[in-house]
Amino acid sequence: MSSPTETIPPFGQMNLTCMWLETILYGMYLVLYGGCVHVLVGKRVGAHKILLAASTLSILIATGHVIISFLQLLHAFTDPAILAIPNGPDIYLGTNTLQFVNGSLYISNLCLQDYLLIWRFYVVWNFNWKFCIFPVLFQTIQFAVAITADAHLFGPGASILSPGVFPLAMTGWSMDSFINVFATCGIAYRLWKAGRKSYEFGGRYTYKSTMFMMIESGILAALCSIILLCLLARGNVAGNVGTNFHTQLASTIPFLIIVRVGYGLQHGKDVRTTTFTRGTTTLPRFYTPPQVDNTNIEFSSTGTGNLEIMAYNADKRESVIMLTDQSTEG
Repeated sequence: MSSPTETIPPFGQMNLTCMWLETILYGMYLVLYGGCVHVLVGKRVGAHKILLAASTLSILIATGHVIISFLQLLHAFTDPAILAIPNGPDIYLGTNTLQFVNGSLYISNLCLQDYLLIWRFYVVWNFNWKFCIFPVLFQTIQFAVAITADAHLFGPGASILSPGVFPLAMTGWSMDSFINVFATCGIAYRLWKAGRKSYEFGGRYTYKSTMFMMIESGILAALCSIILLCLLARGNVAGNVGTNFHTQLASTIPFLIIVRVGYGLQHGKDVRTTTFTRGTTTLPRFYTPPQVDNTNIEFSSTGTGNLEIMAYNADKRESVIMLTDQSTEG
C-alpha cells in the first residue's frame, strides 16, 4: 500500500495519452480488418478460414479493450467522489478492477498474435509439427506467467513494481520478445532459402519482398515488447500503461501482412505472369516453390478472362501457389 508521502504516478495523464494513441490505431485496425475480410472471404483454402477467424477474434478483443479504457477514463474524470480526493483520477486509474480486465484482454490478444505467428512458422516449415513443439510450449508458459502477474495486480495496493508482480512481468515480456524474434527469424530463413532455390530455377528471388515484410513486422512486434520491458526494468510504470497502446499495435501488425500480401498477389507481385492467346496448346509457364512433393495442379477459369492455376499438397491442407495469367482473345 502506498503511503501518503509517496509520489503518485500521473496515471491520468498517461492513460489519456495512451487512449488517444489507442483510438488512432484502433481506427487503422478497423480499416485493415475490412481489407482482411476482402482478401480472405470466399477462398477455398483452409488457411484463409483460420486467418479470418483469428482476425475476427482479435478485433473483438481490441474493441473490448478500447471500450473498457474509455469507461475507466470516463469514470475517473466524471465521478464526484473520485474528483473530491486529491489526485483521485490518478489513484483510481492505478487501482481499479477494470485495469485487471484490460490486462487480461491485453495478454490474451498478445498470446493470440504469438500463436498465429507460430502457426505461420508451422506452415512455412512444410507443416512439420516437430519444429513447433518448442515454440508452442514456450508460448504456453509465457501466457501462464503473464496471467499470473496480472492476477497479482488484482490485490489491494498492488502495482506492477510490487515484489510479487515485477519479476513475473519482466519474465513475461522477455519471453514474448524472444518468441517473436525466434519465429520471425525461422520464417525469414525458410523464405530466404526457398528464394535462393527459386533463383536457381527461374532467375528470380520469388520470396524476397515477403521475407522483408515478415522481418519488418517481427522487428516492430519485438521492439514494442522490448521498450515496455526496458521501462519496467527502470522502475517506470509507464510500461504498464503502455499496454493500452500495445494491444492495438499487436493486432495491427499481423493483419497488415495479410492485406499487403493479399493485395500484392492480386497485383502480380512475387509471381511470374505470362500472357497467352486463347486456344493455344502451350500452357503458361509457372514456377512452384522448391521441395513441393505430391502436388496436384488444378486449372479453373474465373469467368473474367483470367486463368487461375492452383497447386495443392496431396492432402489439400494448404495452397502452395496461385498464379493469375491474363488471356487475350486470339
